[in-house]
Amino acid sequence: MTAAGGAVLSAVVSALINLLTASWSWWVFAAAAVLLAAWAAVAYAGEKDQRG
Repeated sequence: MTAAGGAVLSAVVSALINLLTASWSWWVFAAAAVLLAAWAAVAYAGEKDQRG
C-alpha cells in the first residue's frame, strides 16, 4: 500500500511540476540548476565543517 501511495504521489508531483514549468525557457532551468548546485555545495561545506 505504501509503495502504491508513493507512486501516485510521485506522479501527481511530476504532473504539477510539468504544468508549472511548461512555459519556462531553458535559461530559467539553467539558473535554477546553478542555484541548486551552489546551495548543495554550501550545505555540504557547512556539514563537513561541523563533522571536523
